Amino acid sequence: MPVTVTEKADSRPAADGDSPSRELKYVIRGTDSETVALTSLAAAAPAAYEGLTRKTWKVDPVGDPTDSQTWDGVVTYGLVSLKPKETGDWTFSFDTSGGTQHITQSIRNIANHSLPGTVPPDFKGAIGVTQDSVEGVDIDAAGPFNFTITAYLAAGSMTGQWLAQVYALRAKTPVNDDTFSLNVDGVQISFAAGEVRFIDFSGSKRRVGDWELQFKFSALPNRRGFSVGDITNIDKEGWQYMWVRYQDKDDSSAKQIVKRPTSVHIEEVYPKGDFSIFGIPG
Repeated sequence: MPVTVTEKADSRPAADGDSPSRELKYVIRGTDSETVALTSLAAAAPAAYEGLTRKTWKVDPVGDPTDSQTWDGVVTYGLVSLKPKETGDWTFSFDTSGGTQHITQSIRNIANHSLPGTVPPDFKGAIGVTQDSVEGVDIDAAGPFNFTITAYLAAGSMTGQWLAQVYALRAKTPVNDDTFSLNVDGVQISFAAGEVRFIDFSGSKRRVGDWELQFKFSALPNRRGFSVGDITNIDKEGWQYMWVRYQDKDDSSAKQIVKRPTSVHIEEVYPKGDFSIFGIPG
């Protein structure tokens, strides 16, 4: 007698939420072998159902367990469990959440208008110029490239000396003093010196005995050869601070005194640090 597997009328109960699940119910006939019944059920039930993965399948004899040719079968479906992170693994996540930025200079002046018979003053891109100051404007701006690296370090690799070095570096919130490279599953990501700032560091010991460590960074691009007004060939590293000094100048065309950028100043506000101590794959 061939083995048959037939779905039952009361099959397909479902549950949704954080742990969605589905059940398919079957009746298996034509064998008194539990192994054959299980194998036949697995062959008949789909490997996936409504976006969920087959998790378990079981059979129960109908009637006398020692002399049954009929079995009830139940196949359950659910979400695939993520493989736990192992010692030596590491993960990479990022975001570029934006905000606002206050600027006093435009990228480019587009147009100037004034009363008929007069010439509008040329402020060389300065924004919101008043008699006494340059007020500037708040604009929407992309945030820094914030990224987090989570590493799983073997217990024997964690030493007090290494922890003290990382903490001392964190206390300075430094920027990288050399190229900082990451290899994310074959995708090479590199940052030039001065672009990455070390933001935070945290860790905890896992039940398996190793350490879960999180390193948080933030990156801003370096800028080379840009201009502010008539001042050209300016270089600025990502985390250096730039400010502009304005002075009153005579605009002979407009026949009035205007404020114009006369000097640009680049300041180092975060010290440089050696990021190689992290041991992050590059």
